[in-house]
This record gives sequence, structure tokens and C-alpha cells, in this order.
Amino acid sequence: MQTKTKPIYQIKSFDFNQDTRVAHVFFLEIQQYRTIEKYVTRNYVKSPIYSDWKTKTKQIKKTVKLNNVELETLQSNPDPLIASFASEIVKRLGYSHLYPSWFRREQIRLRANEEIANAEADCKGRVSSLEESNKDANRRCLLLEKELVGNQKASDKANKKLVRLNRRKTTLSSLRHPVILTILTFGFLAIFLSKGYQEKLDKRIVRQTNICDDYQKTKERINESISLEKAHIVENKAKADIVLRKLEDRKREIADSRDKELADVMPLLTNAASVPENGFVSLKSLCGMPSEKIIGCYVIRNRQNGRCYCGQSKDVLKRITKQHFQGTKPNNIIFAEDYFSADLGDRDDLFEVRIIRCTTKDELDFTEKSLIEEYDSFLHGYNGTAGNS
Repeated sequence: MQTKTKPIYQIKSFDFNQDTRVAHVFFLEIQQYRTIEKYVTRNYVKSPIYSDWKTKTKQIKKTVKLNNVELETLQSNPDPLIASFASEIVKRLGYSHLYPSWFRREQIRLRANEEIANAEADCKGRVSSLEESNKDANRRCLLLEKELVGNQKASDKANKKLVRLNRRKTTLSSLRHPVILTILTFGFLAIFLSKGYQEKLDKRIVRQTNICDDYQKTKERINESISLEKAHIVENKAKADIVLRKLEDRKREIADSRDKELADVMPLLTNAASVPENGFVSLKSLCGMPSEKIIGCYVIRNRQNGRCYCGQSKDVLKRITKQHFQGTKPNNIIFAEDYFSADLGDRDDLFEVRIIRCTTKDELDFTEKSLIEEYDSFLHGYNGTAGNS
């Protein structure tokens, strides 16, 4: 007898500090269980009687520092609870620039799958509509063919009657001895040979001919309608084939776009080797890197107005992310005015950084002075001097 179920977990609340990269995750553990209410004895065997299912909940707090390395490896975190909720934790960060490469690839695939599913659903709806239209056309064809059969029977009957009338007229006109035949038929033939009877017969023939012509016209109309319905069916099948071909083209287009996006995804900066020397990276992308000593020069550039600050340090990352800034917020007053005057939504993206590695003091001084000149950061930037002499 099962007395408890496997626990179910869900995130109850989530708190994240972007500056410290510390996240507090509060999980709710939900489990159902049953207790023994009493025992009964049957056939000298004592058996327990269990209660109905009950539910108990427990809150579990987990603290994790989500630097870039942790984010990139969150799915394989040593804590199985953190690992199993990796995607949901990343979603709750609230900062797209912190999304690790695996999560961005996951989102790209999900978006592509959703686009393909929508395209397939749209295609299915259009093809189903065309198929339903063909079913209606087939039903109309069956009714028309049934009507055609009935019309053909009535037409055959009318034609037979017309043949009999024409045969009668031919027979009467071929009689050669009307006097003798009149005597032999006791005068009845005279009635048939009379002008009035012949006129009446002619009228009947004309009327029957018109009836036969009407049946023929109805037959032609029905056949034309059947042809139109069959042409409509062929046209719908062609349209359905086009829709299916367009679906395949659209799926290939989505897949190509997905593969291109996947190839362009770069992991978060996780070490000094991942920081390019020849280009700028956003300040916020450096904030999550683990502490790692880099000797060199650096350029901090304002993306909105182009103003720069060029400096040197024996520990560049510490200098930038701990002294000049705390996260993306300036500790240094020279950056504060531009930071707080920027639009609120743009502040975290305001500054970008370039790092140039150096080995000797002379190289540091020379590189710093060259950078100040290159970026004009003394006269039109944040630097207060032109560099070390």
C-alpha cells in the first residue's frame, strides 16, 4: 500500500541582485501522504486502515551566485533542484544580457518550433478547407449524376414515344388503297386518314420533339455542371499541393534562420581569454566574470556620446567592476553625471569596455598614453591627464 507520493517542486519566489549576482530561490515542496487511522482484524490477520490522501508543503531556500560561469553551467549544477529548474531560474533573472548560451539556443529552438507549428496549423486549416470543399463538390457530383441517370431514363422513354409517333405517321402516309382498307377496317382507317387526325398527330410529334429537346438540354446542363464540379476538385487539389509546397519552403526558411541564429550565439564571458582585445564588450557582460587578474590597459566608452576613459591597472577587472563601477552603477564621480542623466532603460547598456593586455610598466605607460590620444579622452573625454610621461 503506497503511503506517500513523490514530491513535486515549484518556485515560490525568486530574488536576484544584479550587482552581486546573488540569487535566493525559494522552492515549495508539495507531497501527498496517507496515515494509518486504525487497525482491523480479519481472519486473525491485523490490517491497517489508511486515511484519505493528505497534502503537506515545505519551503526550501537555495542561494546561488549566478556569475557567468555558473550561468553557463547551470543545467549541470551540483544541486539537482537548481539544475532541474535552470531554465525557469534564468527566465526570472529579468535581464536578457545574462541569458547563457544554452538558454538562448533553447529559446531559439522553441521559437522556431512554435513558428513551424503555427505554419503547419495554418497549412492544415487551409488544406482541410480545400478538402472539405472537394467533399461538397463530390457530393454535388453524385447528386448530379443521379439526376443525369433519371433524366436519361425519362429521355429514352420520350424518344421511344417520339419514334412510335413518327412510325405511325410514316405508316399512314404509305397506305396505297385507302378505299379498300377503309372497307376492310369497317371505316376506322378513314378516321386515321382524315386531315384533322393527321394535324393532331403532327402536333403531338412537335410537342414530343420539344420534350425530347428539353431532356437533351437538361442532360447538357447537368454534364456541364458535373464538368465544372470536377474542374473545381482538380483546382482545389492543385491549390492544396501549392499550400503543402509553400509549407515545406517555409519550414526550410525557419530552419535556416534558426541554424544561423544558433551559430551566432556566443557564450557569456567566463574568463580573461574570452575577452577580445580588438573590440569593445558591454560593461555588464564583464560584471559576471569570476575574479581573474589581468594586467593591462583599458578603455571605458560611453555608447551615447562617445566619451572615453583610458586607464591602466595590474588588476583590470577589479579596477573596472569594483572601483570605477559597482556592477553597472558608477562608483567614480566622473561617470555619474552621464549615467544618471541617461534614460532609465539605457543605463545598464550605457558603457562598454575594451581591454589591452600588457606585461611591463613601460608598456602600460606607453599603451595608456597612446589610447588617450587615439580616443581623445583628455580633451573630449573623462581623463584628467594626458597619461604618464
